[in-house]
Amino acid sequence: MQVILIHGPPGAGKFTVATELSKITKYKVVHIHSIYDCLENIFTKERYEISLKLLNKIYLSIFEEASNANIEGLIFTYAEIAKDNFGFVRQVKTVLEKNNCSLRFVHLTCNKDELKKRVLGESRKAFKKTKTIEELEYLLSIKDYISTFPNSNTSELDNTDLMPQDVALRIKTHYAL
Repeated sequence: MQVILIHGPPGAGKFTVATELSKITKYKVVHIHSIYDCLENIFTKERYEISLKLLNKIYLSIFEEASNANIEGLIFTYAEIAKDNFGFVRQVKTVLEKNNCSLRFVHLTCNKDELKKRVLGESRKAFKKTKTIEELEYLLSIKDYISTFPNSNTSELDNTDLMPQDVALRIKTHYAL
């Protein structure tokens, strides 16, 4: 199984690109907000760390079970992979390597003015995503959305002026999916 981890700041287009990549690879998408939003409903933003801890456990279980079920590929979206010195990503890597699966990284970036426009977009309203410029500014000031996993062949893509379909095609080509 191949796992594509798409990470980057709020508004970078992680879910949009993952959806487009899924269309051309038939890999399944595991969108962070499909799981995180449920957890936030229970624990609220005030208990973010509990939600994140559970989210990470769920992700690890998904990778384990998808591997056992011979799923060809997964695309999952995540925001800040550098947290705790890449602790969660190291766990993911361990689970995948144990199951003879590969992990590919895609780091989406976008200029700040475009991020500000995107966080106000209509498509974000269906999820508990960052939806205000103030929240975006705050998150950009306290979180590391820039770092990439050490010693990895990360596909770095600035999609400020690219269509999601073009970004997905570049990822497919970069990793020969």
